[in-house]
Amino acid sequence: RRRTLCSSAKAKASLGPQRLRLVLGAHGVPKSEEGAGEDAFFASNPLSAFGLADGVGGWTKQGIDSGLFSRALLQHAHRELRGRSQGAVPRLPNLPEAARVAFEAVRSERILGSCTLLLAQLHMNTVSILNFGDCGVICLRPTVVQSRFIGGTPKPSMRLLYRTSPMMHRPNLPFQLSSEDDDTLASFEPFDLVSLRVRRGDILVAGTDGLYDNISERELTHMALEQRQALAGESGAPTAEGARSLAAALAAKITRRAADVARVPDEFGGGGKLDDIAVVVACVEEGSATVGGEVFDNFSGVSSSSSSGLGSSSTRWQSPTSRGFSTSARSLSYTSGSPFASQRRGCAWSSTAAGPSSSLEGAIVRYRLDGPGGSGDDIDARVGRLLGQGSYALAYELLPSVGGLAVLKAFRRPDPALAALFGRGCAQEVAAQYLRERRAGEALRLGPASHPGFPHVAQLLSAAPRLERGPTSNACDEPAQMLVHEHAGEAIGRPSALARLGFACRVAVVAQLMRAAALLRLHGIVHADINAENICVDGSGRARIIDFGNAVILEGSRDRAQACERLAQLRTKYLHHPRFPPSERYSFPMSVGRLIADVERPRGIDLYSGCAYDPEMLPGNLAATPPEALRGTLHPGASDVYGLGVLLWWFLTGEEAPFEIDITGDRASFVGWASFYKLTSAEQVATLRGELQRKLLPELRGGAGGSAAPDELDVAAGWLCAALAEVPEQRPRAGTAAV
Repeated sequence: RRRTLCSSAKAKASLGPQRLRLVLGAHGVPKSEEGAGEDAFFASNPLSAFGLADGVGGWTKQGIDSGLFSRALLQHAHRELRGRSQGAVPRLPNLPEAARVAFEAVRSERILGSCTLLLAQLHMNTVSILNFGDCGVICLRPTVVQSRFIGGTPKPSMRLLYRTSPMMHRPNLPFQLSSEDDDTLASFEPFDLVSLRVRRGDILVAGTDGLYDNISERELTHMALEQRQALAGESGAPTAEGARSLAAALAAKITRRAADVARVPDEFGGGGKLDDIAVVVACVEEGSATVGGEVFDNFSGVSSSSSSGLGSSSTRWQSPTSRGFSTSARSLSYTSGSPFASQRRGCAWSSTAAGPSSSLEGAIVRYRLDGPGGSGDDIDARVGRLLGQGSYALAYELLPSVGGLAVLKAFRRPDPALAALFGRGCAQEVAAQYLRERRAGEALRLGPASHPGFPHVAQLLSAAPRLERGPTSNACDEPAQMLVHEHAGEAIGRPSALARLGFACRVAVVAQLMRAAALLRLHGIVHADINAENICVDGSGRARIIDFGNAVILEGSRDRAQACERLAQLRTKYLHHPRFPPSERYSFPMSVGRLIADVERPRGIDLYSGCAYDPEMLPGNLAATPPEALRGTLHPGASDVYGLGVLLWWFLTGEEAPFEIDITGDRASFVGWASFYKLTSAEQVATLRGELQRKLLPELRGGAGGSAAPDELDVAAGWLCAALAEVPEQRPRAGTAAV
């Protein structure tokens, strides 16, 4: 593996899990050449979602096509999932709510029938799977099996990672949603909802019972491995285009095999159950879902007659040949449908451009100014445009009746399915973000106002605003908690804001933020999430730090690194390293410099290239994580100075991190530190100087106004070397203007 000092491609990592997408293919075959069958499916690449529904054949005795019910149910479910991904504030997946809305919509249209249901959607690196009945999905993970003999060749293989469990009342009677159910909620109560963390290269194979009743999991695993090896590139894994071909080809191959076995069972194997078959294959790849991606389904042909339609009472199904599908006696190859808008990734709360109106725009908020300068009078303010959004909160422009602009930070009320997606800790994390933001704001509001860093921190104006009235009456759309901050200007991460700044101005921004870091150190606060999205500059050129949702507040000495509860897992991992002497565990914490010199280097402990870390264990931005965090400690002031060094590097080169961060699956290794910190101080400065010269942004070159002179680059490289030092005590003291 090639290792370089700076690698923007591998440093594009932020807080939280890796963002993945599903590359989907689908295939289906009815058990009879007449009609479209009773199975329904959709596979949406823009949504990274798919669904299956198996209509119950017993309705045919009453002259009712249960396939109409299953197709209508999936069409409404797909429409609900698509609606949740659109708008100014895309909502997280909520499969139970989508299924409930779809079921009620089909019942309101008085479509007779019943069916089983399976829905799945990927968010970041977690697939949420809702199952109700005997449709199934398996997740396969590529792996390598070592030879039993020394010197033998390892062989690629597929490991069964997960398999859904059928939900049955008794044999041949699965759980099902029916038009005859009296109570919608009661009939939908026993669904299964599972969250499965996946990684790039995983393959999901979903199908109705016509698939799993005829083909074993072992045969599916073999077919997936065989098809993957046929399309593998030079790296041993399919390319992005190869993944698309793999999903389509594997879905068709599995469907044809299941249809053959259903009609002509193997002599000593399974098969023999003649049934409709629908198969969806999903390949997990890196990146975001693409707008305009393909949507495969077998319900786009549902049309309305003169007196009925999908939006009114009943539906009518067009034959496959009338839709232009390529047909044969056993299979239908479905073409793509119309694309829909993809999901949008959340970002820092002052970094997203204003979009369409959202639920709080136009609402009235009442609050009082907290702190010694507050008058005690209520202030009414109208909520303006949406400024931005993050994982846990939204930020709105606030137009008060008295004074200048302010910012309303509204913390999201968790969706009902969040606990299933991310565990019970998700709602607790929203509350923790609010409490950290409020606690840090209340501490900083007390000043001292004469401190040089006081003007460079966005102040908390009110910790208890009230929503008086708003355009929505839905309680789920109301925020869980709110805070009012002063308006800090425009986020420096926006191209329009950064383009106005030359070399000297960018350095001056960092110098102002050094004063802010000194104020944070005074209160024992580590921001832990310094990046361009959390730095704002107003019209006068004053820079301020915003967003303390990931801040760590330390109670001990300000002059040394301290252990904290947020990093308890990292601290335990560090102290129980196989080479860490047990006798030294009880003397912890020592200074980071002593730990490195007296414990790690003599015993060959490598925390950088030799260890992999879960990014969720780190408190903030992965690119700005200081080395002491891997030891379970943070240093007030010095840890944020490291973040400011990373920020200056981004100002000058456009790269998010100055050191290579190796992201493999859901683990990160800081391999760049391993080579850089072995160099002497002079070699580190020379290396950074060379990298700055090579990667300096074009607008900072050429000697024009705002560009960097050679001697200025020398000074910048020297300060960066000090700010990015491995030992926090050796970094520039927060508040100094040496930069």
